[in-house]
Amino acid sequence: MSNGSEIVIRANEACLFKSEKYSLSSENVTNNFKIFRQDGTLCDVDLVSGDTVVKAHRVVLAAGCVYFETMFKSGLEECNKKSVSLPSIAPDVLPLMVEFIYTGQTVINGSTVTHLVDAANMLQLQELSVGCAQYLGKHLHPSNVLGILRFAETYNLVKLAEEAFSYAEIQWCAVVNEEEFMDLSLTTLMKLLMSNKLVIESEVQVLHAILRWLHYKLQSRREHCLKLLELIRLREVPIEKLEYAITSVQDPVIKQYLEGFKSAMSAVAREPRRDAPNCLYVVGGNNRSTRRLRTAVMFNGKAWTQISPMSAPRLGPGVAALGGRMYAVGGQNYNFQVLASGEVYDPRVSARARYLKISSRFRM
Repeated sequence: MSNGSEIVIRANEACLFKSEKYSLSSENVTNNFKIFRQDGTLCDVDLVSGDTVVKAHRVVLAAGCVYFETMFKSGLEECNKKSVSLPSIAPDVLPLMVEFIYTGQTVINGSTVTHLVDAANMLQLQELSVGCAQYLGKHLHPSNVLGILRFAETYNLVKLAEEAFSYAEIQWCAVVNEEEFMDLSLTTLMKLLMSNKLVIESEVQVLHAILRWLHYKLQSRREHCLKLLELIRLREVPIEKLEYAITSVQDPVIKQYLEGFKSAMSAVAREPRRDAPNCLYVVGGNNRSTRRLRTAVMFNGKAWTQISPMSAPRLGPGVAALGGRMYAVGGQNYNFQVLASGEVYDPRVSARARYLKISSRFRM
């Protein structure tokens, strides 16, 4: 090597050297961008919402947000304008959005969270929407859960909607006493009423909640009375509680529906039909001396009774009930031969079992 000449490397291999300090993703560079924005250094665009003006760098906005990338690369007038108006973003939220684009973090609180979701939805910042949803999920309360559920459904925050709905199921008794319940949509109310996971002390609480919701906007909600009452579990409402509810209701239409509901409950409360008799049958097998048996016995829940014996002893037959008759097929006889026969017994006539010929031999 001579002075000023290249160093000769025999293999002439190349390697990639990476410096975290000078990487665009490094904390050092990120902090510099943040400082430049705060003091206006090299800023080339003003973002405006109301009286709020936030200075920023087009290249950073475009690199961190698809919305701004599209805006500044589209050839539209915003490409060259010094000031870009964003009236859809709340003035107090705009600095938070820009902060998130520059640093990947921002402050979320109760007064800004819904506006942040709205702005994140507009700017296509999905991770910020997720962060806001997590914040709301941690602050569910009987007084706000229905509003959060409606908000989550509006912005398609699926996980948050599921969490809010589950919370409303568990805290139903507290939720129905909150002001938000009065403005609950018919669709969501019916969905909750149909849930088997609704935590209540008595079905009467469901009835009272329905009546309270109906009376809040009686003129427009009266027509929904029947479909809501049909969602109540009839057998779980004591008749005296329903009678008390009827005397408390002033609206004649709802009172009439409740009277019909009472009549239906009276019908449900009638003496049930007797169950069909259930019996247990034991057929064949062998005794302690390993002798094959042709006996058959029946147990009716109280006592064992001997019934007509089978035509042949059977060990391990296949047994089934069909059409009120009992069938026993196959099995082994005294000589350990597998049988190709069976028999059918009809307990309704108590006749001797009838012999059947089957196509193949088998045992269970």
